[in-house]
Amino acid sequence: MRHLLTAALLASASLGSSAAPQNSQDQAQFQGEYDLQDGSRLSINHRHRQLYARLDDGATASLIANGPTSFTSSNGQLHIEFIQSANGSVSGVRLTRQEILAERKKSY
Repeated sequence: MRHLLTAALLASASLGSSAAPQNSQDQAQFQGEYDLQDGSRLSINHRHRQLYARLDDGATASLIANGPTSFTSSNGQLHIEFIQSANGSVSGVRLTRQEILAERKKSY
């Protein structure tokens, strides 16, 4: 019974936070440059009602909204959560990188 209640609470919490930014102006608030703790720089750009992320001088990837302040890159390698202060302004970002491992194919 306790597990069902916990699952129901988690489901209701995730439903409440899954709304994507409503319009282009909401998305534009995330645009800017963010200096990460590891010394790299995250650039967020807003073009044509779409957010794009670029890490250092790497490739640019479009962002897919997971919630009002949470996004995943179109290639699935970055998860970005914008941190907002009490007044709603963006005060930081939390970035998680998906490490992609590949094995070398045998040469014949």
